[in-house]
Amino acid sequence: MSGLGPRALAALWAGKLTKLFLKLLGRGGTTLPGRVARGVCPRLPACLAAGVDITAVSGTNGKTTTSRMIESACEGAGIDSFSNHSGANLITGITTVLMDNADWLGRPRKTHGVIECDELTGRLAFPLLRPRRIVITNLYRDQLDRCGEITHVQNALRAGIGGAPEAELCLNADDPLICALAGELPNAVHWFSVEGDFPGEGEGPNDARYCERCGAPYAYERRSFAHLGAWYCPECGAAHPRAELLAELRQEGEESSEITLRWEGESYPLTLPLPGSYHVYNAAAAATALRSLGFTGTETAVALEHSSAAFGRGESFPLGGGVQMMLIKNPAGCDRVLHHLSTYTEPFTLAVLLNDETADGTDISWIWDADFERLGSLGMLREILVGGKRGEELLLRMKYAGMDPRRVRLVHDLTELVSALREREEKCVVMPTYTAMMALRPLLVKETGGREFWEQ
Repeated sequence: MSGLGPRALAALWAGKLTKLFLKLLGRGGTTLPGRVARGVCPRLPACLAAGVDITAVSGTNGKTTTSRMIESACEGAGIDSFSNHSGANLITGITTVLMDNADWLGRPRKTHGVIECDELTGRLAFPLLRPRRIVITNLYRDQLDRCGEITHVQNALRAGIGGAPEAELCLNADDPLICALAGELPNAVHWFSVEGDFPGEGEGPNDARYCERCGAPYAYERRSFAHLGAWYCPECGAAHPRAELLAELRQEGEESSEITLRWEGESYPLTLPLPGSYHVYNAAAAATALRSLGFTGTETAVALEHSSAAFGRGESFPLGGGVQMMLIKNPAGCDRVLHHLSTYTEPFTLAVLLNDETADGTDISWIWDADFERLGSLGMLREILVGGKRGEELLLRMKYAGMDPRRVRLVHDLTELVSALREREEKCVVMPTYTAMMALRPLLVKETGGREFWEQ
């Protein structure tokens, strides 16, 4: 017998039939089935999440990669788990993946779920899912047209966590915005922190300049980038909480980083096989969640050493001299990718694609806060291709960044870009916004083989 009532069961069947129809059409069906099902029964996610050990992952940057790390570790340890690895992280996508995990009577097929959750969706999703643990990676200014000021995102997460008081929180101690969020919540908290020599230490947009308790400017004992680091308020005494888990960045390479995890007096050195030093924060977040799941330090280090890039987030394609795709969507994330390019020791081409659709954020003014001026100091950079629906604005931004116009070229569509990538002998790094990535990736998959994003 099913534990679902008649309305929830009807919603489940409606969603599953929608998914089957979309599959016949060759579509991924990551959101529409959930939208159809919730139209019948809005509380269906709560019904399907009951009895499942759920880890919810939210925050501005790093959600998809952190979720992938946790799910991969669970699979490697033989824990029956599922995830919305397509990145469909609104309530419709979350409902769809919960339906995928349920049989036709609503019984869960797998016992553990890793659910990536949009930071504004947490207000609705956390009380429905009642997760065992909630991971918050960071908070940055992002998509001003949708998210507004950072306090709006804080309030949404605070309200969502308030609806799941039994959840353990895995939080970034280096982010004062997250620390202020946690101060009013009754949940048990596990803090993680990062230290090491970051390129461009302390640089980048600062979205947390002033103490939320007294309004005085924050100071730092050490700083990684943007507003992350060992912060404190010299006026009221608010300070960086003591972290249970520490991740140290020892060395950043072109394709990986050497890091050390420390907890309970033990050290676990490992190679994180992802491009970009910023991934050490994702690794620390994932390790904290895995610790809550019962993993030992050794098991966690081994799992992280077997991490792989999520689609569009450091993903590589064997086209031309090699193509690597690194998603950008806000100044903080863009700056970290630009810093990473300084590690390259061979010539490369850079392609930057800017769209302004709803999923990207219609306000593109953020490109003027990103540190594109850094490109002029990259000796290995040969040419810059710019494109997307707002490619002309990128062309202008490169001019004001001081780039030689002879080294910057506007590509008018993605077909022209793919042709250019195919002809390159050197590596090409593509930095697209979300919808540009979702449009380009199928073309690269078609050229090189591989799986669609919902199949990864």
